[in-house]
Parts: sequence; structure tokens; C-alpha cells
Amino acid sequence: MKNIISTGVLCLLLAGCSMMNRERVPDEVPDWTVGYAMPSFYPVRVTKAYGINTQEDWTSIL
Repeated sequence: MKNIISTGVLCLLLAGCSMMNRERVPDEVPDWTVGYAMPSFYPVRVTKAYGINTQEDWTSIL
């Protein structure tokens, strides 16, 4: 009985995932990159990184 229920739930999950819209990113998104710099003489531990856009005045955690 558990196998039948598990198979049914799996089929519903796969059917739901197959109907998702694959094109979530608009075409007009500009290309951008993330860069970093680390010192070579001592170890560093980075815990957070932020992206800052000064033209549109927003900050986002990366």
C-alpha cells in the first residue's frame, strides 16, 4: 500500500514540475559578473557578499 501511495505522489510531483514555466528570466537582463579578491599572505574567511547597484540604488546579498 505504501508503494502505491509513494508512486502516486511521485507521479503528481513530476507532473507538476513538468508544467512549470522554463523561461523565467526575461530577455532584456543585462550580463554581469561577480569578482572577488583575497590576500595571498594570510587566510581570510568570507561569510557574506553583497551586490551594490549605485545607478538604481539597491543592494542585494549574493
